[in-house]
Amino acid sequence: MNSISISSRKSLLLRGGSILLLALGLVVSTNSILAAPADDKPDPRPSPGDRMKHMVEELGLTEAQKGQIKGIMESQRAKMEALREDETTPRTEKRAKMQAMRDEIQKSIRAVLTPEQQAKFDAMPRPDPRQGRPAGGKRDKQD
Repeated sequence: MNSISISSRKSLLLRGGSILLLALGLVVSTNSILAAPADDKPDPRPSPGDRMKHMVEELGLTEAQKGQIKGIMESQRAKMEALREDETTPRTEKRAKMQAMRDEIQKSIRAVLTPEQQAKFDAMPRPDPRQGRPAGGKRDKQD
């Protein structure tokens, strides 16, 4: 017969069961982590459509102005996305470049507006690029 005692067999079975439960728990938790969305927070930045809608409401844009501003926003969006995804540019340099792009967008949009619309535009709060909400500050005039 076998030389292993009954108590040794029970001990091995209990240890084996514990290891099996531990491994099963690890597999389940790994699957939960992998199945979870990587980033379940919504993008805090307002969409270009939301920004356009806000400007239309606040400034009373004409159809021609809407088209011009939409073109300005679309041309810059691709550049900004490329910069966001660029992993070779240092973070501080990215921030400076993004700010320069935002300033250029503001200047270009302002050039499309009438003097009355420019005054309203300048009084509108600037969006906070870190949170997608107005920061409370007003735009500097870009003459």
